[in-house]
Amino acid sequence: MSEEKWIFVVDTEQYAGNFERDMCAFMTGMTGDCGVGGEEAQLFLEQTDTTEDENPFENFVTLKPDEHGCARPTAMWDTPGWFSTGMGGQFKDGQEEEAKAHYIKECLDYGAKHDKTNQKRWKKTSEEPFNKSHASLSVAIFFEKKPTEELVDIMIKRAKGYAEYARNAEEEWDRKEVTVTGFRLLKEETIQTTEARWIAEYT
Repeated sequence: MSEEKWIFVVDTEQYAGNFERDMCAFMTGMTGDCGVGGEEAQLFLEQTDTTEDENPFENFVTLKPDEHGCARPTAMWDTPGWFSTGMGGQFKDGQEEEAKAHYIKECLDYGAKHDKTNQKRWKKTSEEPFNKSHASLSVAIFFEKKPTEELVDIMIKRAKGYAEYARNAEEEWDRKEVTVTGFRLLKEETIQTTEARWIAEYT
């Protein structure tokens, strides 16, 4: 037996932890238990001339618990072709020299905020090779079943619209630069196999 679920991914060039819930709400009208993205969800309803009961994503999008147990329809997602230094830098494959310079600077700057013992420790850290880690610049939206072509078209259009919306937010402090570079549809399949059987014996 197998169970299929689907994940629609929006790839960007910015750290998705700053906007993934707002973008999902703007694209689908769906929010999680935390309620973040409520304003963007309302915009979805207004701009698509629909109501919560009529929202076509309601029967498709599913919630997943995050690391704190809060159920959400979205999460940050790893982005192919990018890596992180672990010190706040996100770089494309091939930008290792730029990443190294950024890593050294961040280590030294961070150490400068502490006492001499920690400054020495961070200076030593800056001289060590950094470890590449995944860069989470993508926004994943979870689906219980495969989204229709119509829903995909809506999400692509509204993801591009969100980039403009975030860039031109009324409050300057709330403005974000979001560069959408592409979209992916992933199939998540859980397979269940029977490893052994036992026959009940009756006496």
